[in-house]
Amino acid sequence: MSNPMARGDAEGAGEGEVLNNLPASQISLKSLKSAPSAPPRETLRRRWDWPEKLAAVLKAARSRPFEWGAHDCVLFCAAATEAMCGIDPAAALRGVYKSAAGEVRAAKRLFGVSTLADLAAALWGEESPPARARRGDVVLVEAPEGEALGVAAGAPGIAVVTRAGLAFAPARSARRAWRCG
Repeated sequence: MSNPMARGDAEGAGEGEVLNNLPASQISLKSLKSAPSAPPRETLRRRWDWPEKLAAVLKAARSRPFEWGAHDCVLFCAAATEAMCGIDPAAALRGVYKSAAGEVRAAKRLFGVSTLADLAAALWGEESPPARARRGDVVLVEAPEGEALGVAAGAPGIAVVTRAGLAFAPARSARRAWRCG
């Protein structure tokens, strides 16, 4: 699964994609400016029961199939953030795209970014050193299929949603990281 966000690939533009329930033909600059954005970084505070919430997200992801716009690497990380902090930083992206190219277009429209790392920065804020990533933090890894976002999961490594399901990359494969609360 080569991630087009890493390449800035926007091929395969299709009609019928929607933004905030508007067909692509009805999207205006005004609707883009009023589109929901990610929460400010300081609002992400972990709940007292975040370890159990994170464990539940990881367990649920094991049996959930990969699906662009519903359960891909970005939305998996956002689901973990929502479970731990009570805020979904990627709410504006959910259900907006159905393909890799659609994800690129949505990220460009909603956040003005065209790379996976820039999208992560838009959603989770300032980077932190990958070697200092804590359990629950969002991490960019270089996988055989290309770049992907995952969640630092402690001893098993970095949990990443792939087309084959939930996989774990070694912690040393982290290239970039963002604090989650």
